[in-house]
Amino acid sequence: MQTVYIKTELSCLVRNKKITVGDVCQVYAYEEKVAKKVREIELFRISKQEKQKISVSSLYVIRHIMDAVPDIMVVNLGEPDFLLEYKPPVQEKKWMDYLKAGVVGMIVFFGSAFTIMTFNEDANVALIFEKIYQNTGGNPSGNGWLELSYAIGLPLGILLFFNHFASAKLSSDPTPLQIQMRQYEQQEDTTIIENAARKGDRLE
Repeated sequence: MQTVYIKTELSCLVRNKKITVGDVCQVYAYEEKVAKKVREIELFRISKQEKQKISVSSLYVIRHIMDAVPDIMVVNLGEPDFLLEYKPPVQEKKWMDYLKAGVVGMIVFFGSAFTIMTFNEDANVALIFEKIYQNTGGNPSGNGWLELSYAIGLPLGILLFFNHFASAKLSSDPTPLQIQMRQYEQQEDTTIIENAARKGDRLE
């Protein structure tokens, strides 16, 4: 009897409606043809088109493997329960990538310039706005386009930043925000799995 090792992560992302063993876990066997056969075993199919999260028990995966490939022993080295997240495939046009890069570049450029000026003036934003109005020939009194842009851009930037919108970074080390986001995702996945088990919605 040959032993097949599988490793399931706490969460996995799939794009196809046909879910196979290879989509949800890593598979290893002494004979590669056996491992390949196990990876191609179909578990179920997604019926809905919109994105969704499904709680799955590792026993569900093991049972399907043993039914499809007899005379093997399956050992799970991963999570006992995991979360499967389905997102429909998205095809973005090439010009959208250039547009996004241009918008991000402009935000970084003007944001960095404003940050440097604010730092040099000891965070006196009102004085910075007054000097910009004087240099551009605007009216420094009252609430103008700078104050309006600042009032809209500040909360919008915070929302986008904490939503982990930007994935680019200078080094391969995880940022503090990424660490906090990963901890939040793990807690969220665990909560969804536990709620699904209590409601009886878990695939077993």
